[in-house]
Amino acid sequence: MISIVDYLAYLPIVIAIITAFLGYIFGQKSNKISRFHQQVENNLKELSGPLYFKGKKIVRSTDIRSKEHLLDELFNSFSSSQIYKLGNRQLINLLIKNEEAYYRFKETREIQEWDNFWKGFSSFHEYTEREYWRNFNVLYSDYRWLQQAVTSNIFIRCWHEMIHLLFQASQFGVVGSALILYFVTWDHFFIDKFPEESMLLSLQFFITMSIISSIFIMVGSSVRELKSQRESLWFKKLREKSIPWLSNSIKNN
Repeated sequence: MISIVDYLAYLPIVIAIITAFLGYIFGQKSNKISRFHQQVENNLKELSGPLYFKGKKIVRSTDIRSKEHLLDELFNSFSSSQIYKLGNRQLINLLIKNEEAYYRFKETREIQEWDNFWKGFSSFHEYTEREYWRNFNVLYSDYRWLQQAVTSNIFIRCWHEMIHLLFQASQFGVVGSALILYFVTWDHFFIDKFPEESMLLSLQFFITMSIISSIFIMVGSSVRELKSQRESLWFKKLREKSIPWLSNSIKNN
């Protein structure tokens, strides 16, 4: 009869195979991520960046002749041999669709054709804005955090790292305590297997973790701003509509 001891002789071979396999997988993933970052950097510099800022200038222009000149410049600046570098098939299709609509207007010079084009171009510009900031966040979401880490002294760096770690842990605690409270509540009403005091204890745990998380939100607000520059465009538009004075204050600063 073969015992487990007989299999132990093959353990180093199995470990070597697993190690080689995992090394290959993670190596491939690392290469793909490096290549992706290079593609995003080229995209940001050569395509999505110019596309967004030129489109922004067009939208801001109030003179129809100037607007048309800028549109000519925009569509002439992106050759078919380079457009694939956008990497986003939907964005490429939108660019082609808007270019075709624009040249239809150029041929007919009809107001209706212009209105149709401009409606589509406005949506296209909003899409390019989202694409630009997504690419920006891929490369520079941690830029301010790393900048602070390099320029500040070791005590401030340790303080920031500790606050960030505790904030992440408190968030995990809130989610975990919420799940525990959910299952305990479900058990209380439908199964009744947990001890009687479980409901109260889970509720106290959830409240405690929520208070701790709130404290770290207040204490670590500046640290969290450094850690990520990302801002939802949806939240940005909501903020501009609901509290415009705050948006103006942020722009001025």
